[in-house]
Amino acid sequence: MDETDQSTSEGRSVALDTVAEPFEKHRNRRIRLGTLGAGLSRVGGLLVTLIAIPWAVDGLSELDFGLWITITAFFSMMSFVDGGMGNALINLVAEHTAANDRRQLNRSISSAYAGVAVAALFGFSVVASAIRAVDWKTFFDLPSEVSSAIVVSASTVAAFLFFVQMPLGLAWKIQQGLQASHRNALFSLLSSLSTIAGTALAWYCQAGLLGFLVGFGCGPVVGHLANTIYVWLANSSHRPAWKSVSLKELRCILKLGGMFWGLQLGFAIAFQSDIVIVSKFVGLREAGEFGVAQRLFLMAGGVTSLILTPLWPAFRDAAIRGHYTWIQAAFSKNLCIIIVASLSATIPLAVCFGKINLYWTGSKIQPSSATVYALCMWTSIMAVGQLMSTVLNGLQELKSQLSLTFVMAAVNILLSIALASRYGACGVTIASIVTYSLIMLGPYYLMIRRAGRTVGEDTKPVMCS
Repeated sequence: MDETDQSTSEGRSVALDTVAEPFEKHRNRRIRLGTLGAGLSRVGGLLVTLIAIPWAVDGLSELDFGLWITITAFFSMMSFVDGGMGNALINLVAEHTAANDRRQLNRSISSAYAGVAVAALFGFSVVASAIRAVDWKTFFDLPSEVSSAIVVSASTVAAFLFFVQMPLGLAWKIQQGLQASHRNALFSLLSSLSTIAGTALAWYCQAGLLGFLVGFGCGPVVGHLANTIYVWLANSSHRPAWKSVSLKELRCILKLGGMFWGLQLGFAIAFQSDIVIVSKFVGLREAGEFGVAQRLFLMAGGVTSLILTPLWPAFRDAAIRGHYTWIQAAFSKNLCIIIVASLSATIPLAVCFGKINLYWTGSKIQPSSATVYALCMWTSIMAVGQLMSTVLNGLQELKSQLSLTFVMAAVNILLSIALASRYGACGVTIASIVTYSLIMLGPYYLMIRRAGRTVGEDTKPVMCS
């Protein structure tokens, strides 16, 4: 029998690869299922975009529609307020499952639920107080006939619905960590259908800004609640128990989650603030136009999420098991797929945007051609970066990502404000393209290649006990 010299990194890699095949088959099957499930989720998201948004355009004034887009974008930007604990849980669930440690798995899940619940209560209290303290009439330069009280009421309701979703959303993270993201698809579809129903009711009742926020925001709550019930009933190890909550475990989750939180915060500041910058420095009407175009390209860019959704836990599982060859091959293969898929979705949308938008919203909302083509380019660039970030998250290469992200965020905000004042909404997207391309993509690629060479040597699990 041939023996492999494991004193070198190459020898260790070969030795690990000889036992990797059964795990790789399982991993690849889960990725295929996850991709199919993500496709089902995208169908739901597509229905929301094509049906609910036009109802909002029709049922709200231009000013109210701009406020609705801005408020919903603001709370999307706040996805980082769980302290990164949800994303940390993905890695921990993948690790404990690979180790077949049900007790430690339940300890991580229980501690994460406790931590996120406390963060949600604290976050809502702070945000609700801040909403009442801001002079919205001055901030948005609202016309005299529009009271700032409606902005306060609408923002508070949106905040409540957002923070309710935080602990419920952990079921989604658990499914991801189990490489069972295909199960999330049914509940995602339920969320989408509930969102459409709520928006339809708001449109039919002419419920105004507040009614549309409630109708649109309740859908995700329904889907997350149903998913939570399923996850808790399916396996007792996935059901949180007070006796399993551990401060030591929670500190570990917060430490790992803190790095994910930093990444979320940096990207939220850098990119999800785009529409807020347009609202402030260009105008609410332009924010509505920008928001419509952005949502269409997000929908087109969602094609790449079919590929990305199941990859994070798969890369984490491979890193824990030291499957170097699979990581490198999977990255290269999916990079080509992402580029082709993204360009195939975004270029036709940009070329036909005028007709699509006319059919979708009528003549009420008309983004400029420059904004459309800038968003086309940005969507494809972001898709490549998202794949690289997914690989690095699975490899737990977080510190370098964190440093790059905050440098990029600071530069992007300053450049966005400067270009928005000169070029309008298009300038904000150009700023994102320039900063992300120059600061992030090259270093990301080099980090992946460097991290890949050391898989099996220094990619260590984050077991908390």
